[in-house]
Amino acid sequence: MDHEHHTETIQAHIDYPTDCKTCSIPSKLVLPLPDGNMTGTDQGITEHSTDERYVIVAIDRQTKLGKQVFEAWLKSENIGFKPLFGKYNGVIEYSYIINVRNWIKVRDSGFVSNQSAVLYLWSHAYGYAAYGIDARKATLYNAATGFGADLGPFVAINANELQDYPDWSFDLSTDTYYVVKPMIDKSI
Repeated sequence: MDHEHHTETIQAHIDYPTDCKTCSIPSKLVLPLPDGNMTGTDQGITEHSTDERYVIVAIDRQTKLGKQVFEAWLKSENIGFKPLFGKYNGVIEYSYIINVRNWIKVRDSGFVSNQSAVLYLWSHAYGYAAYGIDARKATLYNAATGFGADLGPFVAINANELQDYPDWSFDLSTDTYYVVKPMIDKSI
């Protein structure tokens, strides 16, 4: 979808950008490309066909400074990451994808203490072949209870499909949107 009607940049209002009022698709962000040390940044939100598992989590301090401080901490701890931008429960927010092996350290860092949930991306998406080879099973974990709910496959979509999904992640390095799609009813 063309966004020629966008006349403003969000750079000046990056802390709390808003969706485009004309087409309800998020405006193109004017941000520097991420410089995290997570491998596979040119291959999508995670490396293709990897057995690694990942967590997507938003940070508590949703400001440009909060983002910079968190990324500096990740680098100092040698934690690979990829910055994302997304929408969850109606809130536009900075978020990050990290390898699950680093989750405990990030959880205990104080940077994500107020987050109500994290999205866990499994290494495999058995039964999700209809969604493509890179589909991952997504489970939303409640931070307070630790209980999880399987949501469906986490997949890339075209920007013109975005209005069909209330929650999404945007990979700045590949200009790609990701969502959890509902499972295809196999009984049909």
